[in-house]
Amino acid sequence: MQPINTPPAVRRPNDTAYLLGISRSTLYRLVTQGELQLVKISERSSAITRESILSFAERRGIPVPAGL
Repeated sequence: MQPINTPPAVRRPNDTAYLLGISRSTLYRLVTQGELQLVKISERSSAITRESILSFAERRGIPVPAGL
């Protein structure tokens, strides 16, 4: 179990798209281009790694909420 104050290591695609201010289709295009890293968390679920979100936001100059 993660400590309460630790941000999650992954974010669901809808949450990630919202945080970055992009559409889901743009998010998946960025995954295909290698800009964001998608990981499978189950057979039917996937998520974007926190590290790739932070790296992408920094490269693009997108402000990210402190709790990410």
